[in-house]
Parts: sequence; C-alpha cells; structure tokens
Amino acid sequence: MENNNNQVPQYPTIPYGNQNGYTQVRKVREKKKIDFSVSDYIFFGVFAVLSICLVFFGFFCQMALGYTLSTIALVVALVIYIIKNGKFSFLSVSCLILIVLSSIVFTLYGNDYISRFIAFAVLFASTVICTTSLTDKTIADNLDGVFKLIRTFIAPIENAPTIAKSVLKNDKKKTVLQVGGAVLAVIPVLAIVISLLVSADAAFEGLVEKIASTLGTTVVKLFVSIIVFAGVVLFAVTCKYELNKSESKPFQLDKTRFINTPFAITFLGLIALVYLIYMFSQTAYFFSAFSGILPEGYEFSFSEYARRGFFETEAIAFINLVIMVLSVWLVIRRDNGTLNPVIKGVLTFIGVFTILFIATAISKMVMYIDEYGLTVLRLCTSAFMLATAIVIIAFIIRVFKPELKTIKYAVLISMLIFTVLSLFGIERTIADYNVNAYLNGKHENIDMYTLGELSDSAIPYIAKLTKCDDEFISQYANEIIYDLYDWTIGTEHVIYDAAEMDTYKAEYVATADFSLSEYFATKAFNDAGVPYRYPEVEDYDYSFDQPIEDDYVDWDEV
Repeated sequence: MENNNNQVPQYPTIPYGNQNGYTQVRKVREKKKIDFSVSDYIFFGVFAVLSICLVFFGFFCQMALGYTLSTIALVVALVIYIIKNGKFSFLSVSCLILIVLSSIVFTLYGNDYISRFIAFAVLFASTVICTTSLTDKTIADNLDGVFKLIRTFIAPIENAPTIAKSVLKNDKKKTVLQVGGAVLAVIPVLAIVISLLVSADAAFEGLVEKIASTLGTTVVKLFVSIIVFAGVVLFAVTCKYELNKSESKPFQLDKTRFINTPFAITFLGLIALVYLIYMFSQTAYFFSAFSGILPEGYEFSFSEYARRGFFETEAIAFINLVIMVLSVWLVIRRDNGTLNPVIKGVLTFIGVFTILFIATAISKMVMYIDEYGLTVLRLCTSAFMLATAIVIIAFIIRVFKPELKTIKYAVLISMLIFTVLSLFGIERTIADYNVNAYLNGKHENIDMYTLGELSDSAIPYIAKLTKCDDEFISQYANEIIYDLYDWTIGTEHVIYDAAEMDTYKAEYVATADFSLSEYFATKAFNDAGVPYRYPEVEDYDYSFDQPIEDDYVDWDEV
C-alpha cells in the first residue's frame, strides 16, 4: 500500500547535544600544580621548628612567655614567606601591630583567662587578615572580599592533596615511603629486643622506665606539633600561591538585590517611628511637664535608672546593625547606582539613634560603676558596645560614600579596642579600681566576694587591703590572697617561714611559662606576710560529731 504521508521523518534528538549532533563534554577542571623551590623547603623546615616550639613551649607550657615568642616568630616567618616584592598595605601593617600586642597579653597575664581569650581571638583574626591581605588587597573591602576571606579557611583543606603531592616529588616520595616503611618494620623487632634487655639488666630497666614515664607526653606533643605544622604549611602555601581564589565569577551584588524602594521606606519608617516615640518618652526623666507618662507610683531610683535597659541596648544595637547591612546590600538602587534619598535619611536616623542609645547606656553604666564598682560583665559589655558603635558609624558613612572601605577600618578599630582591654587586663583593672575606690573613700563598701573570684593579677591590689583599718577586711584580704595564689599559681611555690613571724613565703621560678602577673603576685604575696594557717584535724568521727581523741596534734612541733 502506497504511503501518502509527505511529512519528513523526525530523527531522535541527542540529549545535551549541539547542532552538529555531538554530545557536549564538560571541560575537566585542570589540577593545579605547584613547583616548589629550594626556598620553599627551607621555610617548611623553619615552620616545622617553630611549630614544635609553639607546642612544647606554648600549648603545653601554660601559654605564657614561650607562647608569645613562638607566636611572634611564626607569624614573622609566615609574612616573609608569603609577601611578594616586599609590599605591605595599611591593613597588613595594622594587623601585624595587633598580632604583636595581643601576643604580649599571654606574657603579661598567666591566669586572666578572659583577657587571654580576647587576645587569642584578636590574634587569630589578625593573623588570617594580615597574611591573606599580603596577596589580595581587596580582602574585606566589600561583600565579595568577605567571601574571599571566608574561603581562606576552606581553601587549605581543598588544596591539601595537591600541596602534599607537590611537596613530595617522585624522588622524595620514594625516600619518605622507604623511611616510613623501615620505621614500621623495626617496631616489633625493637619491642622484642628491648624487653629482653630489660630482663637482662636492672640499670637498663630503670632507664627504660624513666624514658617510658615521659615518652607518653612527648609523643602527644610531637603529634600535636605535626598537626600544627601541617596546618601552617597548608595555610602558607594557599596564601602565597593564591589557591584561595575561586575560578567562578565574582559575586555580583546587583543581581541579588530584590527589595523595592516602597517596601524599604515603609519598613524602615515604622521602625524609625517607634524609636522617635521612645526618644520622646525619655523627656519624662528631665522635664516635669512630661512626668505624667511615667508609671503610676514610680519613684526615681538611681540604681534602677542606671541598671535598667543596659543589657537590652546591645540586642537593639545588633538588630539595627543587621537592618542597616541588609538595607545597604539588598535594596534595589536607582539608575545612577545610589540609594533613594529617603532610605538614606531613615537609615541615618536609625544609626544615629543607635549611637545615642549606646552612649546613654554607657553613661548609665559609668554612673553605676562609680556607685557600686567594676565587675567583669560591666567592663566587657561596655567595651563591646563601644566597638558596636564604631561599626555603626562606619555603616552610616558607607550609606553616603559607598566607595569608601569604612567597614574594614571599623573592624580594625574594634579589634584595637579589645586588644587594649586585654593589655590592661580585665581582672587586674577590676581589682585596681575597686580597691583604690574603697581606700580613697569613694566607695563606702567593697565587694570582697568579687575580688575573691579574680586571678593572680589582682593579688598586688588586694594586698593593699591587708593594711587597712577595718580588721575584718584586712583578715579577709589575707585569706583571699592565699586562696588566689593557691588556685592560680599553686602551693608548690609556697614555703612556710617559721623563723620569721609565722608567715608564708613563695619562690616563683619559671622559664617558658613565665608571666609578669605571677611574678608580681609572688612579690605581693611575700610583702603581705600572709599568716600561717595551722592544720585542722583531718580524722573526724562523723557518727558522734566529735573529733577522734587518738590522734594528738602537737602544735609546738608544727
């Protein structure tokens, strides 16, 4: 039968094919290859030595003088290895200064853990920003720069196999494998030989026992050193050879903006209106004409006024900062690339209100401190709010001058604030202020419990209270001094001096774990002349609630 269908037969199409019928093959990503020079391997050796020093004299040695010197040396080696053509930027130099200052904190304060934690956070952030900015000056300039900085933490892990293969070239790889195989093969042989030698000789047995007693800790230290060394090498190579740069297109913020101007103006305007009403309500404290808006029966209390709302301020400041950031990044711009003037005005009002709100809260806290003294929470929150105000000021400037890199410098100033705070010593500052305020008559009372919760850096100031007129305070201060020295430094340094006035003396001997706070605490401990505490009877019959008479304590022989 004849086919009258004149349609051209349709051939099946090839999925994912081009017009010629060939299947498109995805381009394979080329693996990066690194040709290390002799200088690279020399620096790897330096990194290995400094990593061992950092672990042995830093991490496992109270993180004091040894940690400070090892950290500064390691950062300097990183900078020399990474930098190209000897060019430093303002950001890298500023971070280098912060690194040195924050490292010194560990030598100044051996047991002020809050100051040390703040210093460690600044030290870590400054090191990452400094080393990364040596090869890329756009770090933290804008949103894309922030993503680059975040990628710096991921890139070393991604490039670890490539770096390892590049470090161990074919000839070196064979040598390493042969050495590693020999070490593994000799372990069972050595185990048999050493056990036989131990059985054959008592002197060798004592030597092996002495080595074994310290070998466990040494093995742990070496294992941690290897981990630190690997991390340092991966990070250094990633920064020097710019392996942290993504091959994808830079982040285009214009394509992600989706918030329209009417929505933004309404949203921000309502928030600004609430803040305006709040500012109006504050006039009730200062003008009698507005006192009627206060709650019925409200009595103006100094302590309540100074304390109320302080900690809520930081939450409001954080919310406003997030609102300002999202508005700058997500609101659709005009044709000339700028924000709507109304949005700029509202954002400026919210920012200024936040700064005034923070300033009011800080002034309240200053009044509260003048009346009741310093605590860790009062000091740290005040510094944190000051840093928040700096960042908000930077965003206000950025609203009108988006080309200025204000956020980067605001972060630097914020880190400087916390560095200065840790350099002064949080717990040292608290003891200094509270003790002097009491002795000078500014405060009628002093919170001895707060002093007893501080570290060894407070001992020199608490020692001043041992000579005050109040006998209770003086005796209490002696007890606190002994307890703080016992808890933070240790009684192994304490010697009972029976020949002189029945007091305690202390000898502080330290090398890599030396810290100035422990040195001055020991000196103040000796100068205070803490009375000796006679031992109590430890054996006690709890069934009759009477001390056991069998054990006689001759107090003259103690």
